[in-house]
Amino acid sequence: MLLAAALFLLLSVAYAFSIGIRASQGASITGDEPLYLLTTQSLLADGDLDLSNQYAGKSYKAFFDHPDDLWLQSEPLPDGRPLSPHNPGLSVLVMPGFALGGLVGAQVQLMLLAAATMSLAFVLADRLNGRRAISWAVALGVGLTATAFIYFTEIYPEFPAALALVAAMLLVARQRRLGLVDGLWLVAALSAMCWLGTKYAPLVLAVSGYFLLKADGRGRIALLVAGGISAIVFAWFHLHVYGSLTPYGAGVVYAQWNTIEILGQHIEFAERYYRLCGIFIDRQFGIGRWAPLPLAVVPMGLLIARTPPWGKIAVALLGAYTLAITVGLALAAHAQEIAIAVDPFDMSYPPFQGLAGLFPWYSWWTAETWWLTWFWLTLAGLVTGAMVWTDIVGGTRRLGRTVGHWRNRSATCA
Repeated sequence: MLLAAALFLLLSVAYAFSIGIRASQGASITGDEPLYLLTTQSLLADGDLDLSNQYAGKSYKAFFDHPDDLWLQSEPLPDGRPLSPHNPGLSVLVMPGFALGGLVGAQVQLMLLAAATMSLAFVLADRLNGRRAISWAVALGVGLTATAFIYFTEIYPEFPAALALVAAMLLVARQRRLGLVDGLWLVAALSAMCWLGTKYAPLVLAVSGYFLLKADGRGRIALLVAGGISAIVFAWFHLHVYGSLTPYGAGVVYAQWNTIEILGQHIEFAERYYRLCGIFIDRQFGIGRWAPLPLAVVPMGLLIARTPPWGKIAVALLGAYTLAITVGLALAAHAQEIAIAVDPFDMSYPPFQGLAGLFPWYSWWTAETWWLTWFWLTLAGLVTGAMVWTDIVGGTRRLGRTVGHWRNRSATCA
């Protein structure tokens, strides 16, 4: 617990430096962030999700400092109410922080929740792989990546949902039969994920399925009954308020679309397949471009624990590069050289720009895009193959030593 507390304190101090970084040249926050806070403001002032009063009185000026008025992201419902086209969970969650300190208060609250997420991720990794030092170092390294550093204080539901997911995984990873109370706690954690975003439903189903395999009869009944009640409440609320199982239909983009059409649009593979590579190696937004470490503490810890010495050295070097990128991004953002949601990839930081040519740019499909993609896929395949081969050779040697030991014992006994 002391190591988890120390990680929480270290990351909280580090994340504090991301507060005050502007999202665009004209405003501190942008994208969906103002809409989440607008709903929070409406809940505190009016006790409802109707944004009419906030738009009419321009009360959003208290946290949205752009010189222009806040855009209307939604189509009014048949009764004339404009609603934010986002699940209300995050807006409810940040009510305490927003009530105490406005935008900064909400950011501080999310920052502390993010630090708690990484601390619990360390606990989970330690529980699963038994390598405490490696798990702690990986959690710290991942927590200090540029992506985490910026995103942890942005008004988005991803990291609160991650906190609920890690809590759920800690529960189902217990080395015992799971029972009634476990089922109820799991429903609470997974329900929170759905209220933060309907898009997390597949994760909810996956964790629930794993729990059903490990739980006893009472645990399964608790999950199915309490989970069923939670699902009914969730569906009733969204159908009653938004007229759909998701809030997206209230938005300008998906107005008049039904739930099936919206889901179909979001799982269209033919036009999105390249994102499987782009999410890691895209020149502007790839995770590997900004932080050459997977954003997953548990698998990363398991991987490093099994790598040979050369692999650990490589990971340490990548971690040092990652930290340098985070520092460079923070300095460039605070100096207003860049706007973090607009052009972070334009920062002049030499370590970042010097390696730009190694990454494909998926905004423009050229011969370079293709061969760089195959280069990284081939490199990933070779590294994976080398690690598998090393593991096989090591296992064969251990088996040989074991067989030799038993032969020697047999010869001695004879």
